[in-house]
Amino acid sequence: NHAEAQTHYEEQITRADSLELAELARLCKSASNYSDLIPSEPIKTSFAAFGRNYFHTEHAECVEELPETEVEEELRAETERYIEEQQLLAESRELAELARRCKSSTKYSDLITVAPIETSF
Repeated sequence: NHAEAQTHYEEQITRADSLELAELARLCKSASNYSDLIPSEPIKTSFAAFGRNYFHTEHAECVEELPETEVEEELRAETERYIEEQQLLAESRELAELARRCKSSTKYSDLITVAPIETSF
């Protein structure tokens, strides 16, 4: 009977582990895009290739990108700052929500350690 109980216990542990792994796999699958798994080189195009299937020829590969103008550089820097601010704002909202949940689930009586009162009969 003890061996049976041990086997049942191990089966339950294995089942719990497999459920956790299945949930983890589901979360990973929902959070990943297949396009992220495949590295792709940017396609360099030539203005002369407009309207033609001309992207993968030697000439199209040799086209150099133009350097950024001052206005484009300022716009890119401003965009990067904006994205960083939005990420910080999102993180602070997540932290505020986490703090709110922790505060609502914490009892102040749990924070104070009190020695048990000894009583005599």
